Amino acid sequence: MAIPFSTLMRMIPNAELVMLVNVGVVAGLFSWFRRRREETSSSLNRSFDGGIVIEEPERIALRERHGVRPLTEEEEGTGIDQLPDGVYGFTNAVGQWDAPLFRKKIFLSYEMHKLHDGSPVLVGYVSSEDAERMRQPAATVTIRLFPDRQDEAPHLVSIPLERVRRHKQHSERTGRGLELELEPESDRTSQDEVHAREDSVSR
Repeated sequence: MAIPFSTLMRMIPNAELVMLVNVGVVAGLFSWFRRRREETSSSLNRSFDGGIVIEEPERIALRERHGVRPLTEEEEGTGIDQLPDGVYGFTNAVGQWDAPLFRKKIFLSYEMHKLHDGSPVLVGYVSSEDAERMRQPAATVTIRLFPDRQDEAPHLVSIPLERVRRHKQHSERTGRGLELELEPESDRTSQDEVHAREDSVSR
């Protein structure tokens, strides 16, 4: 014989009823959170420690302009000099021509692209002052490059590694960006960096 729902509710002690309601609420919240995470995972980049890194639109646009793809599992950890052309990854070995690249971004790691002509470029953000300083046609300049967009460094730039004359090792650990000394830019470098800065400003 079926028991009416109202009768069943009266048969359950108040304490147990409260517990059942709480369990249902927790289960519902967990289910919602899991669905929400699955819905957003396609636009997120997960780091090695399980953290989530949101990809900036201008960074994605720069990859498309350079025509680079993510590393495969087999390529991960290989020096950029040994990788095929047209790939990108992340590294903490900034300034090294054989810097190993990895698929996921971790703390204080910088993105690097290996263009289709085989040349490596370093990607990061600079201040408005440094962006203008980088455009000096006949002068060696010193800038600070950040791995991620900052309030004080909103401009995305791509810097050919051949232009890096010197980098101050571990300077990025101060929180003030990686200190780089750059050679004067070439016409090709100027055009590429201007495109990157325009993307940053338009977002």
